Amino acid sequence: KPPGPGDHEDAADLLLGALEASRPRESILVSSFDPAFLAALRRRDAGVLLGRLLTSLDEFNHLEEEEVSGELAAVHPHHGVVDARFMKRAEQEGLAVVTWTVDDPAEASRLVRLGASAVITNRPDLVGDRLLNDLVED
Repeated sequence: KPPGPGDHEDAADLLLGALEASRPRESILVSSFDPAFLAALRRRDAGVLLGRLLTSLDEFNHLEEEEVSGELAAVHPHHGVVDARFMKRAEQEGLAVVTWTVDDPAEASRLVRLGASAVITNRPDLVGDRLLNDLVED
């Protein structure tokens, strides 16, 4: 069954309890595909940094309809939706862009050149080598 409002609140409490025992809050970004969960976190703790995982450009185009839209520190789009227009809008809105899951070194290079803050990959060996080579060449 899909989570209900109480489930989001309970999950937020559990996560925030775990964060209390960890490193400084300013170094932790909590991300989710579920905007209702992010809203529950925000209601419980106004200081936690939030990121929204996105599966489509449509989700990005409708972020302003979500409760926490103006409070996001980052968006995490699937790499296939990121282009120069996406990056320009994210920059205008003050959002860091961390793309997922980028296993192709050339694609990772393209995204970093566009301005992505980071890429999530299953192949740090290949992607890391490519990005390091790109830095050396620049």
